[in-house]
Amino acid sequence: EGQKKNSKNPPATTTNATTTSSQTYTAGLDGGNLAAAAKKMALSKGRENRSATVESNHASASDDVDKSNIPQLIVSGGGGAFLHPTHTFANSIKVNFGGSLWKNYQRKVAYPSESACYRLSWLNIWQFRWRNWRMDVLWGVLYLGIVSSLLPLCGIYASYVQDAEGKGLLPHVLWYVQTLVQLLSSIFSSGRLSALLVPATLFGLFQLCDETISPKLRIFWGAGHGFAHVVAALSCLMFVEFVTEWSIDVSLVSIDPVKNETLASSMYGEYEANFAKVFDTLPDVPQIFGDSPNITTVAFVDISSGSDAVTFVASNVFSLAVSCLSSLWSFPLVKFLFTLFDVPSLIAHKHSTMCSALCASSPCFASKDPLLFSSIPRYTILTYFLSISMYFAAIAIPCAGAIFGSWLALTLNVFNAQYNEGFSSLRIQHWKNVLRCRVMKNGDLEVYGLGIDRVPKSWVKDSEWGGSPEAVRKRERSKLKEELRTGKKGEEGDIPSWKWKQPSMWKAEKESVKHVPRIIDHVIITKRESGAGGSEELERPDRASRQGSV
Repeated sequence: EGQKKNSKNPPATTTNATTTSSQTYTAGLDGGNLAAAAKKMALSKGRENRSATVESNHASASDDVDKSNIPQLIVSGGGGAFLHPTHTFANSIKVNFGGSLWKNYQRKVAYPSESACYRLSWLNIWQFRWRNWRMDVLWGVLYLGIVSSLLPLCGIYASYVQDAEGKGLLPHVLWYVQTLVQLLSSIFSSGRLSALLVPATLFGLFQLCDETISPKLRIFWGAGHGFAHVVAALSCLMFVEFVTEWSIDVSLVSIDPVKNETLASSMYGEYEANFAKVFDTLPDVPQIFGDSPNITTVAFVDISSGSDAVTFVASNVFSLAVSCLSSLWSFPLVKFLFTLFDVPSLIAHKHSTMCSALCASSPCFASKDPLLFSSIPRYTILTYFLSISMYFAAIAIPCAGAIFGSWLALTLNVFNAQYNEGFSSLRIQHWKNVLRCRVMKNGDLEVYGLGIDRVPKSWVKDSEWGGSPEAVRKRERSKLKEELRTGKKGEEGDIPSWKWKQPSMWKAEKESVKHVPRIIDHVIITKRESGAGGSEELERPDRASRQGSV
């Protein structure tokens, strides 16, 4: 309930096993799991003769809550798989302990710092895609499905020449916007798969948007994110189809069946004119190895002698290898490679063939008669879709990753939301932390927050590990010497591992100051006297001791 007063700051997940952050609140955290546990603790002293179920809407604070037993709250979830931010949570919160009793909590310490998490959030803009490369398949299929009903865009280059070429910036912008509007209207008027995927994209990304954002803003921010992906898909399609028709117009590729001059043939012509002479000076394979014998003639030899058999096999294998190399040398490999990778010529030819059939009677830039597709061979449609999709995906996938990463970064730093998705995508394994608690002689609870800013990524076995056979035998000898010296028998068994000088089997391959644990917080919670509560404020040692190294 306290979080509703500050909707910009979502409630923290205090029991998430994958979180890696630490926060200390003094009379903690939100109205979530930790607050429920705190309320249960506060109610426990006033329930001795009452039912286990308390209706907080009707219970008064004086009847159900021991006001002196309200706990301090410390959250430490620093051993998980990836880092969670601390700047997205509220610094000041209220927790309801039943009835009209509310308690204000103020955050005192956060690890990592809010400024560090704020800077880390911006990494989503350029690192989201390469850290989550498996999503490339999803983006490629989604973007291709959005534009599938519009292929091919016949006449887009002619439209540009007529309305925008050589007319300044504003006509270019107007042409781009008008083209987008035409394509969107065509999707909903005659599209099939595209007409389903466009609203599904808007709704799906709206649902992804964090519910802690206000409803009106969530509609704008979530649906706006989906609309950005739709516009990006259409823009990528416009670019690919524009380049295709431009390459035909400037004769970069030929679609004339008489000349049959393709990009591959023109590139091979350039190769023969300028580069083939370099290879003419090289000797042929037969000149290097000599004329190969006739390997088709089978010779029968007496293989009772081992040396004759080896000579026979070696001679025939060598002859076969020389013949294969001779065949490869005479094979037009360069011309074949140019033809194999000449996808632009294939796209241009199929694009021209399909547009000739679809736009024979009337212009069909933004709308096409579906019945006319039946006159086009399926092989032509399939090869065109497969070839154009390679270029389209190469442009669309980076755009989609950049848009999604930028949306995450802005949501984290502007709206303080989407903290789980925004930091799980970064997969940051650093800033681990743990609590070390000690009950002092006077009953106070001393709590140390220990943190490691950087986690080593390369590990090696520690030769000085306390659990090695050599270390165990050394301790046994020391223990025996001590018993002989004092005449008293020591404790049975080995000492516990936490007393070893080197308790870990592994150590960092490269040592760094950032790998050394340090104290990130040190607090003392005073003992609660019988029937009375402890101090409302935590006792905090001086700052120098809190920030020192362990």
